[in-house]
Amino acid sequence: EPLRASSTTANPPAIHLVWVAPDNGGAPISKTEIERDDGMAGMFDLLATVYPPSTSYSDLAVQGNLTYRYRFRVYNRVSELRELPSEYSHVSTFVAAGIPARPSMPVFVAGTKSDIEISWMKPESNGADIYQFIVRRDDGLGSPLSQVYRGAGLNFASTGLAPGRYYGFSVAA
Repeated sequence: EPLRASSTTANPPAIHLVWVAPDNGGAPISKTEIERDDGMAGMFDLLATVYPPSTSYSDLAVQGNLTYRYRFRVYNRVSELRELPSEYSHVSTFVAAGIPARPSMPVFVAGTKSDIEISWMKPESNGADIYQFIVRRDDGLGSPLSQVYRGAGLNFASTGLAPGRYYGFSVAA
């Protein structure tokens, strides 16, 4: 029985493949071959050979925002000198996530003598899940930036600031 990828995660710059080994029909599994089509030539090439008991492989040779197709084939050892290949698995397709683009520059929304509210635009995800932003701020006297916020919102209110200072902010996804 061919294999199917049972779960994957895309985490730049890798695609992690995990599968369930099929019933071996009484003949031990000697190896699993993973083939990949990178979408460039439209052909599958041998990517890796994985030996039992492992049922996972991390493809670290991927580029963000590209689509990759994988198929598997299991070999059963039927004698000391002979291995029989299974049929190919169903094809599994994944898009490798890229590193998100930079968020827009933070812009001033509102302020008082001791509070400043900023906002920013969500960047292009490039296939990655963007689930939080990090805001850094200086002390208004030119010190290095330090983290003041981590969360999913697209705005932040910095409170308790000293009047008369010019504060610098940066945002990262």
